[in-house]
Amino acid sequence: PIGGLPDEEVTIAEFIKEHRPNYATAHFGKWHMKGGSPTDHGYDQHDGPTSNAEGNAGEPDPKRIGEVTDRSVRFIREQTAANRPFLLQVSHYAVHTPVLARSETIEKFEATESGTVHSNAAYAAMTEELDGSLESLLSVLDELGISDQTYVIYTSDNGGEIGRGGSPTVNTPLAKGKTHTWEGGIRVPLIIR
Repeated sequence: PIGGLPDEEVTIAEFIKEHRPNYATAHFGKWHMKGGSPTDHGYDQHDGPTSNAEGNAGEPDPKRIGEVTDRSVRFIREQTAANRPFLLQVSHYAVHTPVLARSETIEKFEATESGTVHSNAAYAAMTEELDGSLESLLSVLDELGISDQTYVIYTSDNGGEIGRGGSPTVNTPLAKGKTHTWEGGIRVPLIIR
C-alpha cells in the first residue's frame, strides 16, 4: 500500500484551484491519506489528517455523522451566501468498522425482522444514519436553490470488508471484498446527480 499521498499527485481540489482560484474547497471527515494535511493538497477548510479512529466517538453521535454533516451544511450555506463556487468532499467514518450507531436507531432495527443475507441491526442502523446525512446535504442544496447547478457524486473507496474483525459485510454474489481486486472489492456505488 501507498504510505501517503505524494505531493506530485494532483487532487481534484488542487486541479480546481489551479483553473478556478475563486473556488472554495473543503474536506470534512476522514482524510486517512498521510502525506500531510488536506491543506497541502488544495483544501481551504478541513478536519485535519484524520484516520478511522477519530470516527469512533460514542453517544450521542457514534460515527460523527451528524458532526461532519453539520460542518458540511454550514460550509454550503456560507459559500452560497457569499455567491462563491465550491467543492465539498464529505468522507464519512461510517460505514467502517467498528460498527457504531445511536442506540435508538439500533433498537429500531432490532425490532424488525432480519433479512436472509443481512441481519446485523447495528450495521443497518449505521447505514441509515449515513443515508440521513446525504438527505440533509441534498435538502440544503434544494433549499438554497442551487441543486440545478451543483454536481453531487456519491461513491465509495472500496467494497465491503469481509472475514476480518467481525465485519458484518456480505458481498454475495460478488467474490471477495475490500483489499481484493475481485468484484466484491472494486464494484462500488457511483451515483451522480
